[in-house]
Amino acid sequence: MYRIGVSSLPLVTVVSLFTGAVSSWQAAYQFRGVISLDFLGTAVSAAIFIELAPVLTGLVVAGRVGASIAAEIGTMVITEQVDALETLAIDPVRYIAAPRFHAGWIMLPVLVIFSNFLAHLGA
Repeated sequence: MYRIGVSSLPLVTVVSLFTGAVSSWQAAYQFRGVISLDFLGTAVSAAIFIELAPVLTGLVVAGRVGASIAAEIGTMVITEQVDALETLAIDPVRYIAAPRFHAGWIMLPVLVIFSNFLAHLGA
């Protein structure tokens, strides 16, 4: 969980702050002259909360953590650690993949909540 959650925080922080800032800047530019800018906060907040923060957090975590896990499991296959687990009658999927999967589905909602907060802070 540390590698998926805590190690992803710096990248999620940067992406979220810039997402909030750019989305409010772009919305102010697009809405100028069409509607009152008093509604800008509500529109940007809804767009960030519903669409931008979850999608961008998922992409960041999938790219960063997915590459890390793939490299680690690939190294385990090359060094025959997976074969050693099978020799010891240990299911490699249950021993290697399941903990990473569970850590991912536990930490991703936490990261999305954190990303929503930071994106609103950046906006």
